[in-house]
Amino acid sequence: MDKTTSTLSRRTALAALGMGAAASLAPAARAATRADKASLESAVERLRVAMVAGDATALKAMLHDRLTYMHSSGHSQTKAMLMDDLTVKRMFAGLTYSGQTVDVIGHTGTVVQTVDQVKNLPDGATRASRIKVLQTWLHAEGAWKLLSRVSAIIYSPLTAPACPPPDAKST
Repeated sequence: MDKTTSTLSRRTALAALGMGAAASLAPAARAATRADKASLESAVERLRVAMVAGDATALKAMLHDRLTYMHSSGHSQTKAMLMDDLTVKRMFAGLTYSGQTVDVIGHTGTVVQTVDQVKNLPDGATRASRIKVLQTWLHAEGAWKLLSRVSAIIYSPLTAPACPPPDAKST
């Protein structure tokens, strides 16, 4: 066997070993992705419950310190501002999610969902609206934390002429 054949044989063997190792890791990588998605879905649900309940302890743990929480009006809040609205003012009487998709890439997760929300108003009344939401989550120190959230109005009584209810029939 000459030197060229020997080098090719070693390269071929190393390439085959690398391909075999990658193939054996592929199922584990897919399982980790499913587990990551499931853990993020669980975090999203825990956040929903904490937001409606005004649970300061849970919210503090789940909201990233550098949170940017953008409302469909364009108003933006920090973690401290949102904590005040959720725990002191009790912003939400109800939140229901539908059409949710979750994606995880490394330590970052995105969640897109339709949200039917009932907001508590200062005068004691409530107002329902439907929005589309995009959330960005980071996984650090063993937990998911909401880093950013942005929304767009689908339906609100405040914008009813421009935004008909989603179940309204078009004429």
